[in-house]
Parts: sequence; structure tokens; C-alpha cells
Amino acid sequence: TISYPRKRRRTSPAYHTKRSPSTGVSSAELSPTKRIRLPAVSRNKQAADSSIIDAASSGAGSGRCNFICPACGWKQSNQRMPDFKRHLRTHTRPSDEEKERGWWCKGVLYDHAATYNIPQDSQPYLFLGQLRIGGCVRSFSRRDALKRHLDNENVTCVGKPCEATEE
Repeated sequence: TISYPRKRRRTSPAYHTKRSPSTGVSSAELSPTKRIRLPAVSRNKQAADSSIIDAASSGAGSGRCNFICPACGWKQSNQRMPDFKRHLRTHTRPSDEEKERGWWCKGVLYDHAATYNIPQDSQPYLFLGQLRIGGCVRSFSRRDALKRHLDNENVTCVGKPCEATEE
């Protein structure tokens, strides 16, 4: 017979069951502690000057592209233009002052909050002049990254993955 290695179960550090020698109480019997999460930094280095990225992106369609990213030096091996342009966009995440641009976790309009399962302690905020609730107001360089964020069961944010000016 063939024996397969057992898969290890993942456990959160807050749920490990170690007995404290002083109290005799296991940590599993205590209420779990919530980890403080810091905002994630961009995976790719953000371009200081987005005009370099814009020039590479516009030159990419003219047939004179070398498929080398000017921001990080990555070389697109398959020379597929959509893949190269998508990579270039990862270097131009909008800043906090550029809320009209890019993909933002903006939640939903405050008037529509009853439709969603938003925690009672959530605070409304203004985003582009609209009163909103249920988002973390983080920016994402791509739509699929925002969608992955909204679909994550460990994140309480709600909304649709659309551009900042769309509803």
C-alpha cells in the first residue's frame, strides 16, 4: 500500500492550545485576540514619475516596444501586449489625493447600507463628495485585486469592484 503524507492543519496563533503554567487555563479557552492588520504595501515598486510608464504603455502599441518594464526591469517573455500593459499598471497605484483615478474599496452609498450586512459600529465617511459606508478606502492598481479584496472572507468590506467614479 502507498502511504501519503498527512496534510498539516493551519491554526491561527490566537487559537493555539497551550496551557499556562500559572493559571492552568489553555489559550483556546480564552477569547481569541484580533490581530492588528497594517495596510499592505504595493507588491511592485511604485513609479515616481508615471509619465515613464505612460510612455512605455503608449509605445507598446506602436510595434516599437522592447517589452522591458522601465520601472523594475522585468522582461515580458511571451511578448503579449495585454500582459505587458497590465504589468505596467501595477506601478501606478493612485495616491490618496487622486481618488478619481484607479480602483478604490469605497464601500456602498450610506442610503443602501441596509441591503448589506454592515457591522453596526461602522462609521460613514465621505468619498468623492458622497456619504458612504462599508469600505476601507484602500486603492488598488487593478480591478482583479479589488475584487479579490472584496471576495476575501476575512475582510468586512462590501461593494462592487468598479472604478472610483462608477457606482
